[in-house]
Amino acid sequence: MAKRGTLDDNTVWKVEEIKKIPNSDEARKLLLRVKEHADNVLKARGWKVKRLIEICCCERKNMGTNLGVGGWCRGDGPGAAHTIALRLRRPRSHDFVSFEHCLKVMWHEMAHIVHGNHSAAFYQEMDDIARHYELIKSKGQLVGLDGFPIGGGRNADPQRHNPSRAEGRAAGLKAAEARAKKQRVMGG
Repeated sequence: MAKRGTLDDNTVWKVEEIKKIPNSDEARKLLLRVKEHADNVLKARGWKVKRLIEICCCERKNMGTNLGVGGWCRGDGPGAAHTIALRLRRPRSHDFVSFEHCLKVMWHEMAHIVHGNHSAAFYQEMDDIARHYELIKSKGQLVGLDGFPIGGGRNADPQRHNPSRAEGRAAGLKAAEARAKKQRVMGG
C-alpha cells in the first residue's frame, strides 16, 4: 500500500485554502469535499493531483485577480497535475459558490491532465469524467476520506434483506410458481 504523497498514490495529495480570508475553515471543508469526490475518479483513472488550492480575487499570485478564471491546472507529466486551483468564492463578496459548481470546475481542470488545450478531445474527456463520476456515484461506489461510502447506491429494504425462514421459503415458492406459469405460457 502506497503512503500518502508518494508517486503511486492516485489522489489529491494536499489541499490549501487561503487562510487570510474570512471563513477559511469553510473553504478548507469545501476543498476537502471536492478532494473526497475527485479522489474516486483519480484512483480509477490512475491520475494524481499534488496540490488542490483556492484562488481568490484579492490575491495576485495564482492568477486570482483574473476574474474570468474559475480554475486552472498545471501539469506534472503524464497522468499528473502539480496543482489544480479552484475559485471557491464569488469575486469581491467572497460568498462561496456551490459545491456542484466547484466539482464541475474540478472535472474541467482534471481533463487538462490529459489534454492541454480546449480541443474536442478535451471536452470529450471532461464529459467522460463527469459520466464516470455519476456512474460510480449511482452504484454507491464513491468512497469518502474515512473509507466509507458517500451517498448514492441504494439501501437494503430491512423487510426483504433479512427475511425469516418462512418468509424466504414463501418468496422462493412464489418465484418458482411464477417461473412455471411463464414456461407454460411460452410453451416450455
